[in-house]
Amino acid sequence: MRGFLAALLLSVSAAAVPAQQSMMAPPAEAGQGGSMMMSGAATRLLPFTDLSTARLLAARAPTVLFFQDSACQSCQAALRELQAGAKRLGEAVVIVVDFDRAVELKKRYEVDSPHTWVRIDGEGRKLAAWSGGGLEELLRRVGS
Repeated sequence: MRGFLAALLLSVSAAAVPAQQSMMAPPAEAGQGGSMMMSGAATRLLPFTDLSTARLLAARAPTVLFFQDSACQSCQAALRELQAGAKRLGEAVVIVVDFDRAVELKKRYEVDSPHTWVRIDGEGRKLAAWSGGGLEELLRRVGS
């Protein structure tokens, strides 16, 4: 299963890179750390593309949607921390959602501010939600 998950995540992250431009703030607008780096963190830190992909990932591993805003300094600090500590995520996957562009997703999960985390299951149901924190809080909440 671990090999299957790694292959799935690699294929999703490769397919998601072009979607980064539509769902994430462009690097020029995002400022320091605002664009998601797809290097070593590619298999654990992905840009949001669609809910069905997120559900597919959540059916295989603990999956958390991170609603961030490029103007939110604490969001950007959390992203940098996640990128630096991606190996510590274990099987967990973080899908980064552009807060300003995800109107329907925010309604679905009752998200009203950036720097909000929503853990989902394979059906897309909200299992938990919290505001603030970074890598340590995420690890505590997903049990990694």
